[in-house]
Amino acid sequence: MAIETGESGIPIDQPLTAPPVVESSGVKVHGDGPTKLAFRLGGIFLILGVAGLLLQALRLSVPELLNIEGFSFGRLQPAALGAITFGWAMLASMGAAFYAVPRLVGPLRLGPLANLSVLSVAVGTVLGIVSVLMFETAPGFQLEFPLFADALIIAGLVLAAGVVVETSRNRRAYISVWFFSAAFTFGALGLALSNLPLDGLDQALALRLGQAAIWTLIIGSAVGTLYFLIPRGTGNALYSAKLSAISFWALFGVFGWIGPALMTYGPAPAWLDTIGALFAIATIVPVAAVLANLGLTLQGRWTDITSSTVLTLAVASLASLTLVSVHVIGLGVRSASAVVQFTPWIEAGPLLVVLGVATFAFLALRVEGAGDRPVSWFIRGLIAGVLGLVLLLWVNGLATGLTWLAGPNSQNFTNVGDGFSNTTVLQVGFDVARWLLWIPILAGTMFAWVNVTRWNDELVEVFEEPADA
Repeated sequence: MAIETGESGIPIDQPLTAPPVVESSGVKVHGDGPTKLAFRLGGIFLILGVAGLLLQALRLSVPELLNIEGFSFGRLQPAALGAITFGWAMLASMGAAFYAVPRLVGPLRLGPLANLSVLSVAVGTVLGIVSVLMFETAPGFQLEFPLFADALIIAGLVLAAGVVVETSRNRRAYISVWFFSAAFTFGALGLALSNLPLDGLDQALALRLGQAAIWTLIIGSAVGTLYFLIPRGTGNALYSAKLSAISFWALFGVFGWIGPALMTYGPAPAWLDTIGALFAIATIVPVAAVLANLGLTLQGRWTDITSSTVLTLAVASLASLTLVSVHVIGLGVRSASAVVQFTPWIEAGPLLVVLGVATFAFLALRVEGAGDRPVSWFIRGLIAGVLGLVLLLWVNGLATGLTWLAGPNSQNFTNVGDGFSNTTVLQVGFDVARWLLWIPILAGTMFAWVNVTRWNDELVEVFEEPADA
């Protein structure tokens, strides 16, 4: 299968539909203004968010550390998590779209609206963080921003989806474009749903569906980025357009509905738990389709994974995607959820999606935009720190849940006296290991911010627009 390239000779992923008959009218330099803006702002949020989460982890060992008004434990954690979720992962998703789409279909249309979409999300994130630190927070885990902040973020996502759709209109349709446009649309709808004025079980379910939609947005954008990066990084054509379509429909048809799986043993009735379990197990399908397609695209280039920063980070993102499925199944299946629900296992989910799947994919794109390079020890430390932290939280969750289950039978674990000490002494080692693992994560993100600064202004093929465009 011959690889398709633009006039600049840069390999691009295979189209899912036949391209319209258009004539090339030359090339132009694509300056990537919206992409640069998104990544520069997003990088600030990433570093601040990771630093805040490192401080939170340190407080588990030293409770009084910087415990001042506005930065108490209950406020800093949701603010830091919001910074890396909305300020980094969402902005980087938009930056990746504004970088990849022009290289696949032609120059970006509605460039001013692309910049406005980035600024809208950034301002909404700042307002959300300030509100969480200083005022009352919303009730949803990972969705603590107030309505007025979410409204700006939703507006930015709608604008970003419009820019991607308009840029690809009457041009060649590539799988990466499908993922970006669907991700922004899905995220906007899910975030709007989470803000509906509901009560009781309806509100709890809306919040979990909103969280699932945000995960779907981030994961979908990261997968779209990988479908763009891996063919470029390897020089190979994308293995299968059919597998691409399967992965697209399966991902948005499954991950967007895992909300009930995130609330097993909550207030939901048993039948809703069953639906959550089914969707949790079904996450295997899109993950397997993505791994198969991109894994086969890497044929002949496996030896380059350890030497190319782009491919190293891309493969780490795929590994994280696999672990997301494991995480969701653990929460969704009742026999496993009986152990890990309401334990540190839950904390691993947002970190795995945002710092694993998304950060690895978007940093790979950032490195590709500056020119690939050998793998730094800081990048290796970042990957090891994120995956090690997720594993630690999983083991901590299992140990905590099994301790709770053992309590009624053994009488060694109770909520008073010596029995209570037995339930907490196990936590000390996990708390120390947790903040130690945050150190290479912060160092890796700062290294990427300081060291990867250059952008390549590529030549992008310009096509004659059809008469009815």
